[in-house]
Amino acid sequence: MRRLLKLRHSNLSTEIAATSALAFALMTFLIATVQLWLFRNNLEQTLYREQSTFTTSVAENLDQQLVTLKNALLLSALAVTEADVASSDAAQRYLDTNAGLNAIFERSVFLFSPEGRLIAERPFLPGRRGQDFSWREYNKDAVRTRGPVISRPFVTTKDDHNVVIMFATPVFSKDGKKIIAINTGSFGLSNPKLLGNIAKTAIGKTGFMYLVTADGKLVMHPNRSRLLTRAFAPGENELFEKSLLGFEGTGMSIDDKGRRSLSTFKRIRSTDWIIVSVYPEAEAFQSFNQLARNLAMVLVLATLAVCALVWILTRGLVDKIQAQNKVLEQLRVESQHQLRIKTEFFNEASHDFRQRLHGMQLFVTALIQNNARDFHIILPKVKSAIGDLQRYLGNFLEITKLETISVRPCVQQFSLQDVFQRLELQFEDAAENRRVDLKFRYTALEPATDEKLLYRILENLISNAIKFSRSKVRVAARRRAAGVELLVLDNGIGIPESAQHRIFAAFYQVHEQPAEAPGGTGYGLGLSIVKRLLDLIGADIKMSSQVDKGTTVRLYLPDAAGSSSGDTAGPAREGGAPAGSETAAPRGSSLSAGTRTPPRRS
Repeated sequence: MRRLLKLRHSNLSTEIAATSALAFALMTFLIATVQLWLFRNNLEQTLYREQSTFTTSVAENLDQQLVTLKNALLLSALAVTEADVASSDAAQRYLDTNAGLNAIFERSVFLFSPEGRLIAERPFLPGRRGQDFSWREYNKDAVRTRGPVISRPFVTTKDDHNVVIMFATPVFSKDGKKIIAINTGSFGLSNPKLLGNIAKTAIGKTGFMYLVTADGKLVMHPNRSRLLTRAFAPGENELFEKSLLGFEGTGMSIDDKGRRSLSTFKRIRSTDWIIVSVYPEAEAFQSFNQLARNLAMVLVLATLAVCALVWILTRGLVDKIQAQNKVLEQLRVESQHQLRIKTEFFNEASHDFRQRLHGMQLFVTALIQNNARDFHIILPKVKSAIGDLQRYLGNFLEITKLETISVRPCVQQFSLQDVFQRLELQFEDAAENRRVDLKFRYTALEPATDEKLLYRILENLISNAIKFSRSKVRVAARRRAAGVELLVLDNGIGIPESAQHRIFAAFYQVHEQPAEAPGGTGYGLGLSIVKRLLDLIGADIKMSSQVDKGTTVRLYLPDAAGSSSGDTAGPAREGGAPAGSETAAPRGSSLSAGTRTPPRRS
């Protein structure tokens, strides 16, 4: 059996240690995971901002360059006169001598007629003058808009097959009403002065930039073989499709190699092109991922170390836990016991209610059947039954209130003698009817407690004493070191020792009570109310009783305010016998008959 207990103890230790270690590990990993997620989110937002700032700067710089080229061509067109375009030779001389225009558009410059026929070009190519280029969109757009335009990228017809864009602007007559020519200049997209550096821009180690038109075709890309092809098939890249519809910003997308990447989209205002910067996610978060792996390793090692420590510590806590379990088990048993008592209480209460109501019903039935012949006999019985039910209901409601409602004592100092006098007036007639000599010992004590609750306690105790006393009841008080002691003594029939432990239970009655007793027949609730009221004011009660000799009840009120030293003698003999007679009390007794103070009558 001992081995089995040791095994269970060891298993319990193992389970507690393992559970604690697991809980710690889970909590640690949870906290670490949340912190890492927050750190990664902050890092991602920082990368988004930096990449967006960089891409915006590139886009604005490119837009400025395009506007500069367009303005330069516009200024050149303003210098062209009607004489310069009167013949091809004149036009050629103008182009050859315009050094500024040639420096900007170093690839080629042109002068076309308003109808789109070539007048002159630099560098000069034989056999091209007069050719029809009206089908070129940039010529049409310049005439239609009467302003400078930038063409869509296209592959040149020259031998290098470069992708170029054309800047075109109309040349007006002196009066500004008539278009006399179209001045154009071409720019190769691979020229480092414009777009060539975009394809060579590296973001990190493997990140890059590319440029697309408004319909998604590549204008510039590290892979030149893809130029003028669509960057992504429709539906392949959701964020890219959104950028074509107007989205600008940074988000997680894919690149042309299928890698998850941080992609920033920025529109170039002068051309409606879109410049895109791509930073592969794996590279962007490489340092973070390494940090996360290192942290995970540290957490694993730390968790193992803590698990070992928790294992050592929890083994020493097992005995305490088992002790607490025993206490909890005792509380559970006690709560079940209390529940059983309350159930019995309400069952007995229900029985008594029905019994009394049934008695009243019998009386009322008798009245109806006797047709008023015995009213003078039955009506007093009905009145007595109603009074008995009222008293029973009052006691029942009082004890129910004490059980279910939080009653707070009102602690204050008061004269105990005033309480004694009110009680003496209340029970004077009842004692006289029972031929009981009821006497209260004068006291100058002023205890500090709830006066109303104490009055109710003494009221129940004195009522019981009068009910079962043969001839005498004494009530007194005296000082003790820890407070005030109150005594209620009678020389009645006493309580058997076997029943003394149950007298404070609800509905329990040791003896049948006489009908002429104070308050009529009893219900077994008085002492139960007393016990609950004592608990409220923090007082204690002790009872000593002998059959056929009487009962002595002692109440102990703590923290009483002291009074005169004359209230120090003990009024009763041990063993429960009353000390009601003048010769029964010791010298200086507080129960001396000659010291009785007449009650004040209102």
